[in-house]
Amino acid sequence: MNTPTHRVTGRISDALTAFVKLVLRLPRLTIVLWLVAGGVCLHYALGNLGVNTDTADLISPELSWREDFIDFRDSFTVRNRNVVIVVQAAIPEQANDLATTLVRRLRSRPELFDNVFLAGEGEFFERNGLLYLSVEDLEALGDRLASAQPLLGRMRQRFNGVQLVEMIGEAIDRGEGEQLDPVVGALTEALDAAGVDRAQTVSWQQLLQAEASTDGRRFVVLRPVQDFTRFRPAAAAMDAIRSLIDDLDLDSESRVLVTGTVAMEHEELTSVTRGAGLAGLAALVLVAVVLLAALRSVTLLITSVLTLVVGLSGTAAFAAAAVGHLNLLSVAFAVLYIGLGVDFILHVCLRLKELLAEGRPKNLAIVETMQGVGSSLVICAVTTAAGFYSFIPTPFVGVSELGLIAGTGMFISLFVSVTLLPALLAECRFESRGNERARWLGARLLDPLTSRPRSVIAGAAIAAVGTLLTLPYVSFDSNPVNLRDPDTESVAALRELAEDGAALPMNMAAIARGATMAASWVSTLESLDTVASARSLDSLVPQDQEEKLFILEDIELLLGPRFSEVNRVEPEPRDFLQALRGLRGVLQRQAPQESGVVELERAIDGYLEALDDPARAAVSPEELEWRLVQTMPGLLA
Repeated sequence: MNTPTHRVTGRISDALTAFVKLVLRLPRLTIVLWLVAGGVCLHYALGNLGVNTDTADLISPELSWREDFIDFRDSFTVRNRNVVIVVQAAIPEQANDLATTLVRRLRSRPELFDNVFLAGEGEFFERNGLLYLSVEDLEALGDRLASAQPLLGRMRQRFNGVQLVEMIGEAIDRGEGEQLDPVVGALTEALDAAGVDRAQTVSWQQLLQAEASTDGRRFVVLRPVQDFTRFRPAAAAMDAIRSLIDDLDLDSESRVLVTGTVAMEHEELTSVTRGAGLAGLAALVLVAVVLLAALRSVTLLITSVLTLVVGLSGTAAFAAAAVGHLNLLSVAFAVLYIGLGVDFILHVCLRLKELLAEGRPKNLAIVETMQGVGSSLVICAVTTAAGFYSFIPTPFVGVSELGLIAGTGMFISLFVSVTLLPALLAECRFESRGNERARWLGARLLDPLTSRPRSVIAGAAIAAVGTLLTLPYVSFDSNPVNLRDPDTESVAALRELAEDGAALPMNMAAIARGATMAASWVSTLESLDTVASARSLDSLVPQDQEEKLFILEDIELLLGPRFSEVNRVEPEPRDFLQALRGLRGVLQRQAPQESGVVELERAIDGYLEALDDPARAAVSPEELEWRLVQTMPGLLA
């Protein structure tokens, strides 16, 4: 039957047969030329094939939303490619000290870090920070400062723990202890901790400020310097960040987490770099195992691997010449080439062994092999390359470049399989037995299926129906964060912040042509159920400023202009212990005793007993005294 298909495949077979006959006339020259070409291609690829790990370049910059993003990125550079360092501690003051130390060290490395910013830092927030509290929180702060005003006034004159303990005792003795309940509770906790040799600093920010601003967490935002010609462009900066964090004096209740776009990409690129090398090696090893199991010849295995390596070098050289770099997706071309290119080699080698087992001379068997499978190889190469080339028109540049490189690699693989491979096969010696084991395995797998065609069709139909029934339970996950390893620090930190409401991983940004348009957008977006919140630059200006300024003026009038100035007087340890004993005496005279008073008395007794017992460890009176008042001056300032 001479159909158009047969005529096409026949012409392909005839052309390949004539070409292979030409190769077999000069097999050694063919091998030498290919090895030289492979070496040249490898040298060219190593010298000219770079990498571009900038994820922003994976999408075409000509798309409208990409143009908007580039406009936004250029207008607000500090919002682009950031690392966010989350400093957490038991109290806000400790978190602030750790964050301040870290920021100072980061700013000493301008060659690695740009725009290092500590949230809430700077003259602007020092002067205007209280205006960002709500009216309710500001009023609550005023009430707390008013209650503490007598304490603060006396502390100015003699600033130490002895004065604090004595004033608490006097207030309780006058029946005014309720006003100092937060201070009493903090003193109780500090004494309990000191009794078991755990130094706990009292947070005066938590005692005096509104609850909304007292969480023990600070945020440091920075832009690391990146080299996108490396597989891990932020490696130097991220290694430096880790080193600086390791140098911090962190206790068991403090931790520093690193997240943000660059941190997540760095961890992802570390995984990709390690995974790409392992994947390429694993692919080569697995292919070698399959080749050895199928061909049962070390000689044929070496020949096949050499053919693969030469073709891979040619594909890498093409990538260097046509694209010039590899991106995060196109770096996978090597694994694709090995996995698909070995099919051509297996077809040729298996058919050749069958013909040799039938007694054909080697060169004649090679020619007949190409006559039999050559057209199939060409068609497979064309169809596979067509599948890859279909990626080229997409604006997803990362996929487009992968399609171009991998698609062309299929033709390179075909070319080496019909030139270098036949020449190597003609020159090497190998076992010419047939493939009985492979045929036996194929019979064991396929004979049960071909002998019961109706059962196979019925099973396939049931599977298809079952698949259709499960479709309603399939959902689309649109969260790109879920594409990343959830066990990495950056992703875990982002999820934690998202759960606390401190960070929303799904954001949109737009540039309006004026305040009126921005306000209109905010109003429209806030009305949508699918939008959690919407803000413009105007939203960053504190609201109700006039009312807040009146509250601040009342606080200033109550406390005086110099209330934050304190005079530290170093006490003797015995004076501090005497003050604690005096406070205990006051507490014992109280009747009926409230729960807070009872707990404070118990804590004092426990601490004094721990000091008197040489078998127990306890925080020294000097350290305990200092930790009671340590954070007050900074807060007042």
